[in-house]
Amino acid sequence: MDAHHVRPGVLACHVLRSGRDLGLIDVGPNPSVPHVLAGLASLGLEPTGVTHLFVTHVHLDHAGGVGRILSELPRARVYVHPAGARHLARPQRLEQATREVYGDARYERYFGALIPVPEERMTSVADAEAIVFGETRLRVLHTLGHARHHYCLHDEEGGLVFAGDNFGIAYRALVTEQGSFAFPSTTPTQFDPDEARLSLERLLALNPRALYVAHYSRIDEPERVGRELVADLAAYVRIAREHASERAGSARTERLRNALASYTLGRLRAHRCALSEETIGELLSTDLELNALGLDHWLTRLDSE
Repeated sequence: MDAHHVRPGVLACHVLRSGRDLGLIDVGPNPSVPHVLAGLASLGLEPTGVTHLFVTHVHLDHAGGVGRILSELPRARVYVHPAGARHLARPQRLEQATREVYGDARYERYFGALIPVPEERMTSVADAEAIVFGETRLRVLHTLGHARHHYCLHDEEGGLVFAGDNFGIAYRALVTEQGSFAFPSTTPTQFDPDEARLSLERLLALNPRALYVAHYSRIDEPERVGRELVADLAAYVRIAREHASERAGSARTERLRNALASYTLGRLRAHRCALSEETIGELLSTDLELNALGLDHWLTRLDSE
């Protein structure tokens, strides 16, 4: 379902059903909650039927609306990475960190006031844990790189992986006759390129027949797209290191953004994307800004180590 974060086609909330269990993966921020509930209604599903609410990670575009939507989902438990549970229960630090990235005006427009999630309604999931979901099992995979509180879900029987942000951003507007196009999500503040590559390799080793990402939905060629993402990560590291000697801050971030924009445009042209440069710039503006900020944070961490 389209969670309508920022605009249509940015954030997908995935719906799972097996036996008597009904699950949602990443419900989005507070403004997305009415859209998620409307999406359930359009599928003929009742909010009272939702038993599982999976939070791939606690970035607010994925999890900011969890506290709000729980009041509509009386049977639902929240499944969260152990490192993320405390942020859902006590979201003040998460809100402050997000305000620092987005600024107050954009924060209020995109996210709003966070409602704490009751600890008694949360379950922390361990790496390799199997969650019984209806008539099947979902395997939890802790996948770092994008964030230290990220996990993916593997439907072993169906050969499907629900990857959150650990398999890049793949907007449908970028699909061509060559198939899906994805690029890494290197948002601040915990991006780690080595861990991101290891997570990609772990997902590819599962040999999934299809893979679902939050931004935006199904990828039918995981092997090709994954190998391209591995190459992209190497290119991002090269771009970042070219600016490593510069002073951290807005000027370096802007130069990183311009370099990422140029690189991504080249990749899109090789992918035979016919969208104009202006349209591509508008579509990817926020992502390029956040990716540049993430690279800047990574370089700063390297300097301090």
